[in-house]
Amino acid sequence: MKALKKENFHIFRKFINILIDYERDLTNLNSIIYSKDNYLIFKSLKKISTDEIVFYLKRHRVELFFYKNKIVDIILPDIQKKLEPLVLYETKKALDLSNLTIKIAQLFDKNKINYLVFKGIPLAYKTLNKLSSRGNGDLDIIVRQNQLETSIKLLELNGFYFYKPSIPKSMNSFFGRYCKWINYEARFDRKSSTGYQYVDLHWRFTGFGDSLPSFNECYQDRRILSFGKNKLSSLSYKHEFLFACSHSAKDKWMSVRNILDIDRLARKLNEGNIEITKTSNQIKMSTFVAYQFTHSDYLRKYFNEKSLITMYCLKTYQNTMRIAPKAFGVNGWTPLNRLGNVLHIFIITNSLKDWLKIILSNIITPESIVDSESREIYPIYKILLNRINSLLTALRGYFFKVN
Repeated sequence: MKALKKENFHIFRKFINILIDYERDLTNLNSIIYSKDNYLIFKSLKKISTDEIVFYLKRHRVELFFYKNKIVDIILPDIQKKLEPLVLYETKKALDLSNLTIKIAQLFDKNKINYLVFKGIPLAYKTLNKLSSRGNGDLDIIVRQNQLETSIKLLELNGFYFYKPSIPKSMNSFFGRYCKWINYEARFDRKSSTGYQYVDLHWRFTGFGDSLPSFNECYQDRRILSFGKNKLSSLSYKHEFLFACSHSAKDKWMSVRNILDIDRLARKLNEGNIEITKTSNQIKMSTFVAYQFTHSDYLRKYFNEKSLITMYCLKTYQNTMRIAPKAFGVNGWTPLNRLGNVLHIFIITNSLKDWLKIILSNIITPESIVDSESREIYPIYKILLNRINSLLTALRGYFFKVN
């Protein structure tokens, strides 16, 4: 598994800080380029191979952020040719995602489904006023829980299939309710003329609430976005910011693109004088990590720099941002890394219900309960066997790893 060199990671982080400074003030180009402090960063950056820089940009999904940037053009003139095919791909996929987002919104509007689209295309439009600015991704859409079954049927009627079913057909059974409580989304996919399309259908925004707003609160405060004749319901700036912090914390701040989202949304809140009256651990921690990259003053009010949780953030993000995405660690799955993931949830949320959820989800997983083909619930003995087999497979992979 490839990981970035620690010393190079810190240079990238400082360079991103420079680019964010430029994004905030486009008149500041000469003072940025000719700064003595920045000169040392530029000098160190030029010593890093182009391949490693491109790897870093792809790993963190920031190709579009670097492409045709005036500072990047001056400091790293050779990188644009390597970025061009990546940017074309990301832009094309983002436009495909825009079309999918609008079509699913129209489908749900037509069938009177109360929904909110978040992350993805709405977030790109809110932060940079351009649909393709965040690149490729999935469609994340949340519906009221009492409309979940109808929403699933609508997606299936329009050619979507469950991708590894996480909830059974009998949603109101004991195990059905358990799966809905443990999980917060179900993934669907379908093959189209442009490739596979993915929809993450949510009934909760995230698995770990930590005093975050409910669907009803967000729906009442929703923002209607217009794209020509098309409209869709999305989150307000305030709620988009709260959930951007939550999702980044859940993923251990492993993506620079998500960190940039947090900074830009905080900037919008600052410009609109929108106050966050209650800050959770996830907000405090994610804004602290964002501050390490951007040094934006409007982030400082959300966290205490000298607290224990910020010290934990510092160590965690410096590790996770250097390894492959969605990985347990440089060594892959290990019992210790699994324990670390559980403890991480204990740190980012103060909710006893969330703590219970993460413990139970590691004992009996929805995947061990639901038949992936029929979406029927396995007998109890089969559920236990599935879980034991899954654990033994993971342990075999750990103890008998091929070097």
